[in-house]
Amino acid sequence: MRHPEKFGTGVPEGIIASEASNSANVAGSLVTIMAFGIPGDAVTAVMLGAMIIHGIQPGPVFMVQEPRVVYALLLFGVFGYALVKFGFPVAPLILGVILGDQIEVNLVRALMTDADPWLFFVRPISGAMLALSVASVLLALWQHRRQYRRAPAEAEPDF
Repeated sequence: MRHPEKFGTGVPEGIIASEASNSANVAGSLVTIMAFGIPGDAVTAVMLGAMIIHGIQPGPVFMVQEPRVVYALLLFGVFGYALVKFGFPVAPLILGVILGDQIEVNLVRALMTDADPWLFFVRPISGAMLALSVASVLLALWQHRRQYRRAPAEAEPDF
């Protein structure tokens, strides 16, 4: 950086540089775990444990023995990049993947007690939670629409 006195002030060049190095770290860690079976950081150590639990041995023959896993990693990496590039929030997707199984199990349990789907609307707690969920989505949409309408008005110059 040409102006070291601006370190720590939030200049875009400094933020971009730190985020780029943070993102580059992930790819390097994945390469070492796939090629050598050695985790490069805490995240890949957890991945190594999950792979071993599922009977997948990372290392020199990983790409030959498990080509489906390798291509799935590259495919989901591209999918995640596309989500970030087009502005989709990744956190709700991750929560859905993690919690989706538990939600499905509990839905089946609830429907086993009573097959009527109105069960979720007429009970006070579940009805209130559904109403709050709908209100939350509607509030977010309203705020987004309001912000979108204000943006062109703020961009016009004053003469």
